[in-house]
Amino acid sequence: MATAGSLMRRRLLTADPGEPVALAVRRMAELNLGALLVTEAGRLVAIFSERDLLRRVVGAGLDPAATPIGSVATPQPVTVTATTPLADCARLVRERDVRHLPVVDGEGRPVGLLSTRDFLQLALDEIEDLAERARRGRQREELTDPYEPAGG
Repeated sequence: MATAGSLMRRRLLTADPGEPVALAVRRMAELNLGALLVTEAGRLVAIFSERDLLRRVVGAGLDPAATPIGSVATPQPVTVTATTPLADCARLVRERDVRHLPVVDGEGRPVGLLSTRDFLQLALDEIEDLAERARRGRQREELTDPYEPAGG
């Protein structure tokens, strides 16, 4: 059974709650990441995403240079552990309407991150694999003489 640990990205971007939004967003852009994990003493306390930037900073008319990220990040985000089955992770993403799912250890420290993009890539890989198996099956059928006894 596939788990969160098998799909999660280990490249994490973290910030202290007092870091200005403008700096955090610049770092997110440099790494082409859609979310940043807000930590205190190494433990996850919030998540800041592009959605938070749009709704809670830009939409609220706040100054990104003067706004601490901890004040606009989503507190107590939905999390999973590395052993959580991927089906359960996908269900949480859908039911809780989140785009990023932090993976934490038993102490609440972030160890990875799952995004809807990761699930989409997994689905595409599975579809490509199924298509390739179907293609190989058709090739075998075309090469098999229907009049030759089985096992002959």
